[in-house]
Amino acid sequence: MDPLSEVLSMLRPAHYAFRGLEAGGRWSLHYPADGSLKCFAVTLGSCWLYGDAPVGQRRLLQGDVVIVSGSSALRLCSDVETQPVDVAEALTVVGPGNVAQIGAGIDCAGLGGYLGFDQTHARLLLNLLPAVLHVGSATGQALRVSISRLMEELRSPRPGGELMASHFAQVLLIEALRHHLDAAVSGRGNWLYALHDTKLSAALSAIHANPGHPWTVALLASAAGMSRSAFAAHFAETVGEAPMAYVTRWRMLLACERLAVKGATISRVATSLGYASDSAFGAAFKRVLGVSPRKVGAAQ
Repeated sequence: MDPLSEVLSMLRPAHYAFRGLEAGGRWSLHYPADGSLKCFAVTLGSCWLYGDAPVGQRRLLQGDVVIVSGSSALRLCSDVETQPVDVAEALTVVGPGNVAQIGAGIDCAGLGGYLGFDQTHARLLLNLLPAVLHVGSATGQALRVSISRLMEELRSPRPGGELMASHFAQVLLIEALRHHLDAAVSGRGNWLYALHDTKLSAALSAIHANPGHPWTVALLASAAGMSRSAFAAHFAETVGEAPMAYVTRWRMLLACERLAVKGATISRVATSLGYASDSAFGAAFKRVLGVSPRKVGAAQ
């Protein structure tokens, strides 16, 4: 499994809701900071999206799709001066998959919703993704189709609908990431950009293929076909953290998954990830996740 597929297979939406919106005149919706992935697709007209950096102030045009992974509050609106209404108050008057109406007439229409995650390590996984995925109208057709199919499953539940909805939610995220990578071949500060770099991708693939191996910067540099110093600098600049910091973080994400399996023990998980003792594993786990492995295992 390639690194991106492996990360996304661990990032499983536990709950989600999508609705349509038809708005006219002046309107404004407030989305609280709840840690979910928020998705918006404009099918008619245009609107504004406001939030803390890196969202900033964005004009969303017909055909645009945007997915926001940050934890800050957002505002979707016709203009910034209009007093916002909480999105739950405005949109939950209709059921999932249906269309809510705001104001008089239809100046702007679209689809939107959220993907929520309950895993203890969900925030670490989301941090591996870009904070904002903004796909323009020219390339966003596949995303709009995924959102429409997801809404259809929510609006008219059928046998197997829950699994289908979860499938479309993941497809939506994969399509958005693919478009993001295609539009930004090079970049800094996110591991996704390393997937477009042949040398760094080789190192990442080696880590993901054998996370319990006693990796060192020198060994990873060899996998990348680079000198140790050049690899360390290039990796840190592109991914946003040092190679061994990435190795540790990825091991802890895998540890969360493995501790959730019935019958798993801390000792077995620690050994499978290359730690010689439970104490060394526990210290690394708490440093990365802020809690002990026993707490995560019990919670999941």
